[in-house]
Parts: sequence; structure tokens; C-alpha cells
Amino acid sequence: MYGNAVQFIENPDPTKTFGYTVGLTAHGHPEFLVRGLDMVTTCELLNPLAQRVIATGEIFGHQHTAHYLGQQLLYFMRIPDADAHLLEAVVRYGTAMTALEIHIIDSWPPPPELLAEAARRDGTGCGSDTSWWGRPSAN
Repeated sequence: MYGNAVQFIENPDPTKTFGYTVGLTAHGHPEFLVRGLDMVTTCELLNPLAQRVIATGEIFGHQHTAHYLGQQLLYFMRIPDADAHLLEAVVRYGTAMTALEIHIIDSWPPPPELLAEAARRDGTGCGSDTSWWGRPSAN
């Protein structure tokens, strides 16, 4: 098996930029997507997370959390229409591909509007069904 790549989509409106991984599906894991960051920050976030999945088998799922660089809290949400956004992953993996959107949050628990959106996205999909109140990881 191979590693991963990051596909970055630029837009003149910085709030509409996004990046995503291609390669985690081959490891039985959802791809990652993050919005609104510049290309360097997107790669600095997605590549280490992807390597955690590939190297250690770590699993991230819907409504899971993780610490990024020991400081920022990441909140993962399944993307029901991932095939509309992660086009390179769809080309490579077809309908087998699923994805998690990463949100960087400032406090715990996540804001009510994010929890409401996560509940709306809940159901069938990717990753684990462990609820959001699960303890954030220490890494």
C-alpha cells in the first residue's frame, strides 16, 4: 500500500478554499477534508493526520475529536455528499470512498450549531458511531 496525497482547491474567496486527502480509502479509512485554510496550513494539518492513520492504524470517525499539535482541538464530521467535493478520491476509489470534514474548534464542547449539524449528518456513513462526548484524544 502507498501513502496519501493532498488535493487543494483554491478560490478567490478564501472562505471557499478547501483541501482533502487522497489515499486513506486504500487503508480502510475515510478521507479527510478541511475548509478555509491556506494551502500550506492545509497540508500541515492533513498530512500528519493521514500518516497517523497509515502508520498506526488510528481511526477517526464521525463526531470524534483529536488534539492537533497538542493544542488545537479537531472535531470530525462525516460528509454525506463527499463525492461532490473530493473528485480526485472519487476517480480513484469510486463509491467506496467516504470522508470526514475536520473542524478546528476553540472550546469544549463544540458550539451548539456544530453539534446540530453533526446530528443532521449522523446515520449511515463512515467511521465510528462513538458520540461527541467521548473524551478528546491526548495526541
